Amino acid sequence: MSDGNSTPSSSLVQSQDEKTCFKCGITKPLSSFYRHAAMADGHLGKCKECTKKDTKSNYRLKIDQYHEYDKKRGQDPERKKKMVEYSRSKRKRYPLKYAAWREVQGALIKGVLIRMPCEVCGHNVVEAHHDDYSKPLEVKWLCRRHHKILHGKLVSEI
Repeated sequence: MSDGNSTPSSSLVQSQDEKTCFKCGITKPLSSFYRHAAMADGHLGKCKECTKKDTKSNYRLKIDQYHEYDKKRGQDPERKKKMVEYSRSKRKRYPLKYAAWREVQGALIKGVLIRMPCEVCGHNVVEAHHDDYSKPLEVKWLCRRHHKILHGKLVSEI
């Protein structure tokens, strides 16, 4: 017999450290949702996976708009100044990497090194990849996508 104070079964109760995504309808831990100060629980209403899908879809639909925005933003004097500062600090942090890059550029200009298609897909727009920066002219030619994959920086495609 119930005394009126019974609680619903635990399968129907959502704990405070979980949330249901309004997009996919799956209940997930709060760590699967981006933080958002304006929301009552401090997290966005859709999960990270759904948010990423929506962001990629939006980018594809408005790619020309985003390219124009990035081009305009790149002309801002303050942004240019910060990019120069960033480049200088990166060169100081990675002197061997910078020296290898410079040597490759010089070798390309002199014709000592010839740019080849991507070793993986055959694409013609390529970057030089070094397995060992102390051997600057020993390079693998990779397109941007495969270079990022090699370094583990490409998680999903846009």
